[in-house]
Amino acid sequence: TSGLYHYWWQRGLAAEGLGWFESGFDKQSAVAPVERAQALVDAGVLASHCNQYEKANGYLLDGLALARTVDFLSLVRGALANLGNLAMSRGDFHVVEAYLEEANAISDAIGEPSYARFTLSVLGDLRYRLRQFEASHAAYTQAHAFSVPLQDQEGVADALWGQARAARALMQFERAEQLCGAAHAQYSAMHHEQGISWVAQ
Repeated sequence: TSGLYHYWWQRGLAAEGLGWFESGFDKQSAVAPVERAQALVDAGVLASHCNQYEKANGYLLDGLALARTVDFLSLVRGALANLGNLAMSRGDFHVVEAYLEEANAISDAIGEPSYARFTLSVLGDLRYRLRQFEASHAAYTQAHAFSVPLQDQEGVADALWGQARAARALMQFERAEQLCGAAHAQYSAMHHEQGISWVAQ
């Protein structure tokens, strides 16, 4: 099921995907701990996008605990970053950076600094919500710089959209429009319905 996670997420089908995950959890079939940990984290992300924050927090914490047990460091990093993103969505701004800092430390330890693209995007969103618009724009600009050489299409699109929001808040309307158009084009090329809906707001 986790193999379909990105499809459900990009197509705006989070509720459908979450239903499939929960159906699998209910069956309690014999699943390797690594696979179950991944499924829990993926379900947590989908639940957060359904605004089911308590459920999302539970899945992410369970996935994090299991990932730590089996020493699945890349998933530990992902669970931490998504817990930070969830905390921001819930308005728990005081804990967001602690989650992101640990996620980045693990990325450095395992030699995958490119994951900073996601944590920088979360940081950009945090700064935006705190009305620190210049800092938000700077974080998204860094995220874009990470994403381009990696040919990370979703990362590029997310960073462009974040820059557009920050530019608009800074009343840089012409630049915001250009960035918004670039983000829309990138999301459209990926058939990323979720992203297209963000830009259309």
